[in-house]
Order: sequence, then structure tokens, then C-alpha cells
Amino acid sequence: MASSNSRPVTLEGFPYQSQMDNGVEGWRECQTSALSMALIYLKVPGIRSDLDYLRIVEAHGDTTRQDVHMQALRSLKVRAAFRTNLTSEEVSAELVRGRPVCAGLLHHGPSYQPEGGGHWVTVYGQTLKAWQVMDPAGELDLVRGGFIKTGGTSGARQLYSFKNMNPRWFVDGPGTGWGWVFL
Repeated sequence: MASSNSRPVTLEGFPYQSQMDNGVEGWRECQTSALSMALIYLKVPGIRSDLDYLRIVEAHGDTTRQDVHMQALRSLKVRAAFRTNLTSEEVSAELVRGRPVCAGLLHHGPSYQPEGGGHWVTVYGQTLKAWQVMDPAGELDLVRGGFIKTGGTSGARQLYSFKNMNPRWFVDGPGTGWGWVFL
């Protein structure tokens, strides 16, 4: 279960962006593509694709750094916070408020012992048993780690079970989730 008071919610009309079509560095631009989906949904002026946001990020530095994204978001006048202490209850509350959450996961190794290699996805809803996710790389193998399929729209509208995603997201237990929230 996501939280004791979670209920199904879906942010309707949520856009999908693939990091895999961003060029030679696309494989490392999951955070950029995940954030861009949220920005498009939130109707941030000038952001119609992940490439629009990527150009802004690159003007500030490397796409893998949270401080660079904070600068890029500020330049767009977007109020956001990078957190390393998210709970599933807070994520559920953000969704109920109509705001997506970008989640930092460990995507290598089995779900019971995830390891190395961070990856970013955008949570745009939840069912009673799963997060509704837009994964910019493709379909993550939540049980074993790695990807089942990448590219195209393979990561659109994924259901990532709480059972197997939460250990990858809240790695050190409740209140340890990495993510971007919008204020």
C-alpha cells in the first residue's frame, strides 16, 4: 500500500517524453525528461518537449545534478523542491492536490536489494496497489532490475507496484524517498 489513506487518483492528460530520443547523451538524461513531463503538464511557458527543457538545463550545467535543475527551474519561475526525505503519504497527498512527483529510484539489482545507478521517473497517479508512472527510459523490470524494453513510448503509462517500486524509491525505509515536488 502506498499509505494508510491512499486512494486511486490519476492526473488526466499527462504527457510522455522519452529520454532515449534526446541524442547521444539521452541515456543519462532521465531526470531532465522526467522533470519536463511535469513541466509540460503544469503548462510552464516555453516547455513543449524535453528538448526545450534540456536546452535550459544545459545552459546551467550537467543534466545529472540537482543544483543545476534547481537553477533551470528558477529561471523558468517554477517553484519546486528537491527532497531526500519523501514519504509515500506525502506523494499521495501531492497527487490528490493535482501535482506530479518526479521520483529518484535505484534501478539495478533485485527489488529486495536495489543498488547503484539512479534513475528518474514521473509519478502521475496511483491505484490501490501501484504508482502510475511515466518512465522516460522504458519499462523497468522492477523485480530483477534493468529494463524490459526501452525507447519509443515503452515507458508511458506504466503501473509500478508499491511492493517492488517502493524498495527502490524509499531505499532506507519510510521518509527516505528522493524526488522533486512542485510548490
